[in-house]
Amino acid sequence: MLILYGSQTGTTEAFAKIVHAFATARGLAPRLVIADDFDTAQVAHEDVVVFLTSTFYNGEFPTNFTRTWDWLRTTSTSLAATKFAVFGLGNTHTKDNFNRAAKQLDARLEELGATRLIPLGLGDEHAVCSHETAFRPWIQELWTKLLGAHGKMTLPVQYELAWSTVEIPSKSRKIPGFDGFRVVSNELLTPEGYERPTYLLTLELPPNTTYELGDHIQVCYTNSDALVTRFAARLNLNLDATVQLNPLGNAKYLPVEPIRLRDLLRDYVDLSSPPSRSFLEGLSALCTVPDEALALERLAEDMTIGNAYSQYVSGNSQWRTPFTLVDVLELHPSIAIELKHILGNTQVLRARYYSVCSSPLQSPRHVQVVYMVDTWHYRSDPTRVFMGAAAGYMSLLAPNDIMTATLSRGYFRMPTSLETPILGVALGTGISFFRALLQHRAYYQERNAPVSKLRLYFGIRHAAKDFLFQKELETYVQRGLLELVPACSHDSSNFVTPVTKLRDDPESVARYLDNGGVYFYCGIGGTIPFFHESAIQVAL
Repeated sequence: MLILYGSQTGTTEAFAKIVHAFATARGLAPRLVIADDFDTAQVAHEDVVVFLTSTFYNGEFPTNFTRTWDWLRTTSTSLAATKFAVFGLGNTHTKDNFNRAAKQLDARLEELGATRLIPLGLGDEHAVCSHETAFRPWIQELWTKLLGAHGKMTLPVQYELAWSTVEIPSKSRKIPGFDGFRVVSNELLTPEGYERPTYLLTLELPPNTTYELGDHIQVCYTNSDALVTRFAARLNLNLDATVQLNPLGNAKYLPVEPIRLRDLLRDYVDLSSPPSRSFLEGLSALCTVPDEALALERLAEDMTIGNAYSQYVSGNSQWRTPFTLVDVLELHPSIAIELKHILGNTQVLRARYYSVCSSPLQSPRHVQVVYMVDTWHYRSDPTRVFMGAAAGYMSLLAPNDIMTATLSRGYFRMPTSLETPILGVALGTGISFFRALLQHRAYYQERNAPVSKLRLYFGIRHAAKDFLFQKELETYVQRGLLELVPACSHDSSNFVTPVTKLRDDPESVARYLDNGGVYFYCGIGGTIPFFHESAIQVAL
């Protein structure tokens, strides 16, 4: 079996790894390859190929699937000897573009003569259980088609472990293309004690590093020492031991040179994310107590509205039950698990994207990032608090600490003229891009260049608590660079949002966008962007 995937943000990659792990456990000897890293012409010589792809931007394939699609789209090669299955990850709110890439791929493979093993699977981010609502029955049908039965399988062993008592120096993870950024300051922007603490992180650029307006920074974070210690205690591991991993089969995401176990767990293994449903299924097979096995099976399989799994992983409530991998292992002591069951079956820690909130014209040697730390109280002990992994890591950085990161180009296409009117919506820390944009335009205004105004709808909860950069924004208003429209959702009995403000003043919306203006949105995804776009369309 060959598994080819295209992933823009890492979500599809995670699902592809699930297919690979459980195909391995079922004895299928699968190969897992990024689509564009494979010679697509060789697909004609493969017996079974499983494709997974998201749909990116306006119905496009992910950037690491484009060459594969170009070949399939233009080739006349027969794929009559190949059997295939396709799973797509999409968003129904994109309407006509919902899973467009997967639909095109599935249809084209059939046109080229390949045999479809099972119907196309269409994951939806907004389904009751997100993409897993469609993925779970799709993958079970695939196993049934290939093997005659679904069957519950344990977690496959993907690395052989060799232990040593020889001490080696501790070392941090090195990632190609990433560098060390020195922390200059890490300033709390919100009032002390506010439940949504937000920080401004200022970093010194490494030598020969530059950035552009609208760029992103990818932050390589680590697991906390406390989480690593709990994991080691649960598995009875010596964190100071040295281990060397020998990949079995296609495993290739962890270091193969000798490494201290503490470094491996801190820098590589994702201990903080909730285990996937498929991983829970694998854990259930390792339980020695039937009741615990049954509880994990039900947790993995239940797809009904309000199911326990979705309640565990939901971030919408201030009160939650922690549901990291470590929590699950501690809550189910009969899981007879070893480190070999973890490595290769859990995700490798991936860098997190943040928008840069500074302009290279005003800060050529420094880059700034705004981030909010999600915090929750334990349901069982309200005095205890836990926080989001990446932002929690960043919040502990002190001046002169070194943070591993890299800069990447943003997705916004900037107007070529400074006189182009801009209408924007920022939700919370989505102000980052607009602050950088205003700094950029202020630089040119100071040099007597003609600059148009930006009309910005800024959605926040409380004016007194999370009106980020209020004084700076008011300065831009006084300079004629900004029309600022705050929308404070929690300061009155009416739930006021930027959508409210857009609907209340359609003339201003039309004044900007009917005169060659452009629209930018920065905030959470899901259905929220479409509510704003609908309000704008009504105004026009």
